[in-house]
Parts: sequence; structure tokens; C-alpha cells
Amino acid sequence: MISTFASTDPFSGRQPNIIAFILGPLIAMVGLIATQVIAMKKANQVIEGVKRVCDEVSKQQPRLSFHVRFERRYYHRQHDNRTGSHTTNYIEVIVAGGGAVPLGTADMSALPYATNVTSNLGVPVVTSSVAVPDRSPAERLANLEEMKPHLSEQEYAAKRNDILNSV
Repeated sequence: MISTFASTDPFSGRQPNIIAFILGPLIAMVGLIATQVIAMKKANQVIEGVKRVCDEVSKQQPRLSFHVRFERRYYHRQHDNRTGSHTTNYIEVIVAGGGAVPLGTADMSALPYATNVTSNLGVPVVTSSVAVPDRSPAERLANLEEMKPHLSEQEYAAKRNDILNSV
């Protein structure tokens, strides 16, 4: 008895090519797996490159420490009974040493990036620190007023008192 799978095609009168039925999906599956492996290797290369840059910049800046972080959160949705995960990738920056970093005082145009000096990874290297010019109390108070929506009442009052006491 001949199975229906091996029967002749009613349109062409030929028997179907069994090898094509097996080999086609097999080649597609191997191709998908190979694509996933290549993508994972590339992603790992990028992650390792970012880690190297963070380590290099951390060594150049003694007060700063850069770390690549990955947080995976698992969840379960009650309404459709599905589970899954979400990964958040970020770079954590730790500022070491004393003194608070004043809010709203950085002038991005004054950052001294040396365009002629690059690391071995092709990343611009900071060659000196930013010098923030002394500002008058009136300028500092005006800057504090701009920052007021982002500060708590206690922070605002403490900063305002610091500025007024420095006069």
C-alpha cells in the first residue's frame, strides 16, 4: 500500500521530492540557528567593547568610575497569564571623593575634549578638568531660580542660604 505522501501529484503526474520536503526545512532551521549565534556573538563583542571603554575612562579619571550594568526583571501578567522578562542595560557612573556636584553649573561647550588625542579604542580622551568661572551671587541666585522646580523646598532653601552667606 502506498501512502498518500508518496502518491503522485495530480497536476504534474510526478511523485513529490521527499528530499526537498526534508532538506528545505532543515536548511531553514540551520540558517535561523546560525543567524542567532552570529547575532549573539556580535552583541557580546559590543558589550565587551563598551566594558573596555568604561574601564579605560575609569582609569583616566580617578574621581569617576564607569560600570556596565544589566538588570533582568521577570514578570507575570495576570490578565492573559503570560510570563516574560525585560532586560535593562545601562552605564552606571560613580563619582568618588568629597564635595557635591553643583546642579546646573556645567557648561557643555567648555568640556575640554582633545580631538587630536584618542585612546586605542578611538574614543576622545579628556585631557584636563573643566574650570568653572566664579559667578556673582546674583547669577548664582538666578541659576538657582531656574533649578527650583527640580529641587525640594529644603534643598532650595539650603542652597539659597549658602549663596547669601557667601556674600
